[in-house]
Amino acid sequence: MTQPKSFLRQFLSPWGWAALAALVGALLSLALAQWGAETARRLAEEGVDTTAEILTTRITSHRDSDGDTRHDYEVTFRFAVDGALREDYEMVSQSYYFSVARGDVVPLRYWRQDPSVSELEPGTAATNALIGQIATGITGVATLILGWLGWSRAAAAAWMHRHGVERRVTVTGHVDTSVKVNNVPRWRATWIEADGRPGRTRMARKEALPEVGSQITILVDPNARRPSMWQGDL
Repeated sequence: MTQPKSFLRQFLSPWGWAALAALVGALLSLALAQWGAETARRLAEEGVDTTAEILTTRITSHRDSDGDTRHDYEVTFRFAVDGALREDYEMVSQSYYFSVARGDVVPLRYWRQDPSVSELEPGTAATNALIGQIATGITGVATLILGWLGWSRAAAAAWMHRHGVERRVTVTGHVDTSVKVNNVPRWRATWIEADGRPGRTRMARKEALPEVGSQITILVDPNARRPSMWQGDL
């Protein structure tokens, strides 16, 4: 039998990498939630109400990874702190953006200890905190699910390497999984075992799979409780 992949490599490919990405997302979302909550607290407890003059408004557009166009709405403004003028900007909602224009005087609240912490659109900090909390929950659950999938995959491969019995089968076909990674389709090779049970490889690029009609080595569970595995997946 060929040397199997390490447990870590089996875990990472592909679910483990996805779990790590979800974990990073969870940590970033948690940071957003904490920042928003702390900003909202500071403005509520030590905020100073004043007015600001709208200087400019700007819309920036960009495409995300799915090809959808996203718009960001930016407003720059000027306000006075202890007789000195300060300029700042804030990303606002679409509704707020279209409700103001250059030269308008609008309410503003800033933190007494640091005027750079301010809120032009009421409730922005609290909204950011709520978004961060929701995103943390979603990405946290995703991390657990993806991590479990990666662990199960690695554990199944390790068990089959220790206890599986080698058999020779013929590849009967290639099946498109409708899954793409980096815009490259993923396929599975299929076979029929001697007892009539179907089997399939893990997802891979088509060129990485054994050819249809070729003979391959698989490992089967002696007790027929676990699905068989292609040796090349181990």
